[in-house]
Amino acid sequence: MHRWATALWEAIKRFGDRNAYSSSAHIAMAMMLAIFPFTASVISLASILAADVDPQTIVDLIFGTWPDAVAQPVLNEIQAVAKQSTSGTLTVGLLLAFFFASNGVNAIRLAITEAYHDTDDRPIWTTRLLSLAFVLAGSVLLVTVSTLQVGLPIYLKHVGGETLSGMAGLLLSDTYRALVTLLLLTFVVLACHRWLPGHAQPFRVLLPGVALTLILWVIAGYGFSYYLANLADYSVTYAGLAGVMATLIFLNLMAAIFILGAEFNGRLKEIPK
Repeated sequence: MHRWATALWEAIKRFGDRNAYSSSAHIAMAMMLAIFPFTASVISLASILAADVDPQTIVDLIFGTWPDAVAQPVLNEIQAVAKQSTSGTLTVGLLLAFFFASNGVNAIRLAITEAYHDTDDRPIWTTRLLSLAFVLAGSVLLVTVSTLQVGLPIYLKHVGGETLSGMAGLLLSDTYRALVTLLLLTFVVLACHRWLPGHAQPFRVLLPGVALTLILWVIAGYGFSYYLANLADYSVTYAGLAGVMATLIFLNLMAAIFILGAEFNGRLKEIPK
């Protein structure tokens, strides 16, 4: 326990010493630019590949852990864009989504590599292809999981039987949806730590920082929700941009926690057991 506490304290100090706030701001801005075209494109893509998928299922997977005050303004705009999408706008939207989202992934790669005190000697085209592969894999994963969330309960109901029908009801519950979102989020964070840096680390080295990130994300989500509901009034300062600014600040906070988790892993592996 002392070793973990020491690693966390030194990770916090190193986070400040190397001015990682600028890295978190970079990630937040890149994700802000990517989130609209990416989500709208995934919804449009899902409507083509799996007509029975409810767009709300995809939205819940992406924004299920966000505070309502932050997520709702973003969702309103995404739904408006998705309704107006055509095959032409889908193509352009996918290209924009892949480009901006890959910038966000690349920013995460740079931050993690530095947090692990690592170097990445791969050529730029390799790292760009890696970032694009992450975006493509994420899109396919979202559509697949959304399809299963909708299709599996329907299949179980049609198969028949009291047990299977009860299981179908469980799969449609909010608890199950929250669990799927948490598992998906865990997988994404673990994948970033494992495959984005220049040198892959063993999973046993990655798990403490991933767990710390997820725990702090949950705490920060509740804390930011309370802050928006009781303390902040962005409409006074930013008027019509209040929702956008709240989202950007929230993403900045989440990115800072993500980098801190990587710093924690980087310092923990250097401390003798």
